[in-house]
Amino acid sequence: MRSALFRELLDSIERRIAAAGRGHVGELFDEFAVAEADQLTAMLDVGSEAALPLARFRWARFTAAAPGAGVTDLRLAIRLLGQVPPGSPEDPMRPLRPLAAIDPDGSADVVAWLRHAKTLLDGRPDSLDDAMSVLAIVIHADLGPARVLGLTGLAFALFRRAVEAPGPVHHAAAVAVAEQALAALPADDPQRWILLTNLALIRRERFAGTGDVADLDAAITASLEGAALNPTNALVQSGLAIALRQRHGVSGAPTDLDRAVQHGRIAVELFAADDPERSMAAAHLVMALLAQVPPDAPTAALDEGIALAHSAVATADDYSRGFALRSLAAVLTRRTAHDGAPSDILLSDVLQLELVLRQLLDGDAREEFKIRLVEALTVHFHLTGDMTQLNAAVEIRRELAADQPRSRGHCLDLAVLLRMRADASGSVDDLVEGALLTVKAVGVDPDADRPDLAVLGDRLRDYGRTKDPQVLLDPVVVPLKRYTTSIWSSRMPFRMPLPNSSASMMRRPR
Repeated sequence: MRSALFRELLDSIERRIAAAGRGHVGELFDEFAVAEADQLTAMLDVGSEAALPLARFRWARFTAAAPGAGVTDLRLAIRLLGQVPPGSPEDPMRPLRPLAAIDPDGSADVVAWLRHAKTLLDGRPDSLDDAMSVLAIVIHADLGPARVLGLTGLAFALFRRAVEAPGPVHHAAAVAVAEQALAALPADDPQRWILLTNLALIRRERFAGTGDVADLDAAITASLEGAALNPTNALVQSGLAIALRQRHGVSGAPTDLDRAVQHGRIAVELFAADDPERSMAAAHLVMALLAQVPPDAPTAALDEGIALAHSAVATADDYSRGFALRSLAAVLTRRTAHDGAPSDILLSDVLQLELVLRQLLDGDAREEFKIRLVEALTVHFHLTGDMTQLNAAVEIRRELAADQPRSRGHCLDLAVLLRMRADASGSVDDLVEGALLTVKAVGVDPDADRPDLAVLGDRLRDYGRTKDPQVLLDPVVVPLKRYTTSIWSSRMPFRMPLPNSSASMMRRPR
């Protein structure tokens, strides 16, 4: 049975915690507070109900104290938390749990805590909150170099959170913390370029989400300063090249594109040949080179980009493979579309493009990749006459039209392919389905001088009932065939938009 003194001390500690929660922080720091806590701590035994209130008291003192002033209270809070029996309420102490798990007696140094935070950052996504808790504690506990490292790690954690759950709050916090880390570092510190590179990365990612060019400008400024401090670092040069290419996409300034190519080439040269980071740098350089090559340039102008894209795919890891494949698809698409290219080069490019797009679809079944695969299969059919390619293109187009049944474009594009197949195979069914899709997409013309369109539905229903192709040869329907043919022929079956890579600019922070 507890003594009256034990109960009196415990009640006093709990009152002080409650008062601090109401804003009366002085209750934690008066002349009797620590004496009462020390006396109660000396009376503890295993499983004591006073362990959690005492841990909360020490934790409250640590968080209320000036930065760097409450480390003793922090270590005592960790030690006391280790005595709390399982099943006790933990919510108020949740931020301290990750440290108590690896340092139950609170004796480890701040560097060990930072190592644990890095382990958590490199671990499962659900460990991110624990990592942020440890880093916030380190930042508040230490005013020396460890605080800079803590701020850097916290900026990275917030950046990850912003990528996983895009929104202005986490991006703004990541930028603010990264700037605090930079401000806390002496101007002549040899590691300053690392923090500048991190800040540039976060700014670039925020631009991808908001489109605010001020973030790109700030990213380029930070990258230029980092490159001046460490000109032979490949990551610095690569980050600068990416930011310059992004800004060119907004401003169209040729100087930004020229500098993007310049720094991209430097980065690719600086990376080791088998470094996965080189893959991302090479893929971005490919996209910059594509933007630099005029549409009417000879196909040889694309050779450097194709070689770089192949090398990017060859050295890519799981993270960079998707963007490396996109860069290869983009440069192959450009050369495939080049007027006057020899048919053997065209077919080689198309075969490679089909393979690349199928790999992209394995990892990310996006509409963009399906459309471009249809285009590649269609060109393959034109070059070889292989009906299996056209059949595959029709089926993928059917999937797209089924996914978006109200899409006028998908209906007409499927109609184009069906008419193409009808011309190649003589299939009346394809001709009818294509006509139906065309009318569905463009609607029936209400004008009196277009009676052929007004009776189209009846004729097609007659065909569906009788399967007699003669109903489609009615003189009234003949103008319709010319009408639908003109619509189909006006839609190019092979479009070549370059991929929008803004969502892929982000690279793992260092």
